[in-house]
Amino acid sequence: SPALPTVVLCGILAGLYVLILGPLSFVVLRRLRRRGLLWLTIPVGAVLCTGATFGVASALKGNTILVNTIAIVRLDGPSSARQAQLYMGLFAPLRGDYRLTFNGSGYPESIPASGYGSSAAGGPPLNLFQEGPSPGIQFLHINMWSIRGAGLSATVTVHGSVDSSLHINAAGRLVGWVRNRTGLTLIRPSVIAGRSFVGLRTMPPGTTAAVNISPNVNVYNNSRQSIWDRMFGQ
Repeated sequence: SPALPTVVLCGILAGLYVLILGPLSFVVLRRLRRRGLLWLTIPVGAVLCTGATFGVASALKGNTILVNTIAIVRLDGPSSARQAQLYMGLFAPLRGDYRLTFNGSGYPESIPASGYGSSAAGGPPLNLFQEGPSPGIQFLHINMWSIRGAGLSATVTVHGSVDSSLHINAAGRLVGWVRNRTGLTLIRPSVIAGRSFVGLRTMPPGTTAAVNISPNVNVYNNSRQSIWDRMFGQ
């Protein structure tokens, strides 16, 4: 959505176009005594208005760079130094080289490149990695309107842990509780049991949520939809 013009801007442009193609065009042609040219001015004006829309959108947000990130942090164990795995995807509005930096220590790494935007075998390198206290990732020769991804292994400090007490009851269901002992608010947490999952309520620090789920491992389910899509959508 950041790459698209705002609704307010679209409304203003639409109002101007209606005014230009309707009353204003009629008044001008009537004063010129050339009202018969309406059959020409309306389609020409529509084409110009459409071009103006794309021009305004390109001028305002045509150079917007989008970076989507997701981080997986393991909260098990007593240490407050937690292992984190970050995945980043950069959308390039224009062809060229782009650079991402991480404010902290980490180890950048490549992830498999496929689809639009990847280079052919024997071509120039896709990414350059800079290690150290402030690691950086440079995407080289990225195509226009394409996405390039990379990963980063790092360590973050999170005090506390997420504890649980879960067991299988006589009915074959996974029951028990999950407690948030961190200083973070867990938004839309879930418990996964095989290919089944149950969504829990938002858990502020110190809260406990009950769990009751029937585990399911259906090896005949060949659906391409991952469990993450089922949990959070696309």
